[in-house]
Amino acid sequence: MPIIQQLIKEKAHGQYAERQFNTPLVLILTPGRELAEQIGKFAEDLTDGLNMNVKIVTGGNTKQKMLNPSFEDIDILIGTIGAISKLTTTGIYRMTEVKHVVLDEADTMLDDSFNEKLCYFLRRFPFHSSTQLILASATMPTNTDEAFRDIIDTDTLENIVSDDLHKILPYVTQKFLRMSKADRPENLLRIVKTETDKKRPVIVFSNKSATSDYVSIFLNDNGVSCLNINGDMLMKIRQGRFEKFQSGEVNVLSTTDCIGRGLNTVRARHIINFDFPLHVADYIHRCGRIGRLGSNNSCYVTNFVSSLHEIDLVRQIEMSARTNYLLENVNANITNIITTKIEK
Repeated sequence: MPIIQQLIKEKAHGQYAERQFNTPLVLILTPGRELAEQIGKFAEDLTDGLNMNVKIVTGGNTKQKMLNPSFEDIDILIGTIGAISKLTTTGIYRMTEVKHVVLDEADTMLDDSFNEKLCYFLRRFPFHSSTQLILASATMPTNTDEAFRDIIDTDTLENIVSDDLHKILPYVTQKFLRMSKADRPENLLRIVKTETDKKRPVIVFSNKSATSDYVSIFLNDNGVSCLNINGDMLMKIRQGRFEKFQSGEVNVLSTTDCIGRGLNTVRARHIINFDFPLHVADYIHRCGRIGRLGSNNSCYVTNFVSSLHEIDLVRQIEMSARTNYLLENVNANITNIITTKIEK
């Protein structure tokens, strides 16, 4: 909000009167399409009637946007790194007037699926002089100095940290159920049917798209209406599915970590980790889909634990849940960090 107030004041004084079309003042980058759209809608509501223009850009039809671009007066540009990077490289968007760059879900933006492309893109901004960089996330990675050392003086980064950062929410009940992999579908169906009978919205997380597909097919075949969202889906199939869950059209969502970060899933009451997450950061973010501001107070996380390699991570999370201590080694799926540990 202070950023918007500052820009409104500067625009009122004619500071950006000569700015060209498609030349934003604020750039907000996200790792996922649904998150970009959610932030965009919130920004539009926040700036309604304030002479601020918001543009949302996501992937899926980037080639069409390159062939038939639109030219508009844009103050706040919000989008995924892939789409924004391509449209900037081709000259459709100009970053010469950007004063604030925001990386939402910064830990995901810094993992190996985005890091190289993101850092290459960020080198175009003068962070040492006139542009501010803001990192926002429920978990902060330990590799920020390494990632940004060629982009910004990392000593100038100021940390604003909540006391609850990297903690399990104390008001969300955590259950850990040990079972074989063969028993997971039966237990999932039993729990989900109990919840849907009570009209309690459920999100089921899997580690892989194929497993997410299986969970959705299995539940639908057994009389439970379930939508599926994962990163391998075509945009035209994926589009609108999350809104159906948010609006209450469907009460069960099968997904991967593609919607595990940032989305304001205030309807959700129960998270089921059909696959236990591979990283502590993923667990924190998945749990963060419930117990949010404005959501129901009665929320649960149920974890299916089926493999020996999950035990150490489960013990760490169980201890944190019981004692309200900080979780350690909270990083996203940063491949080079894992590789380094293996080599050592």
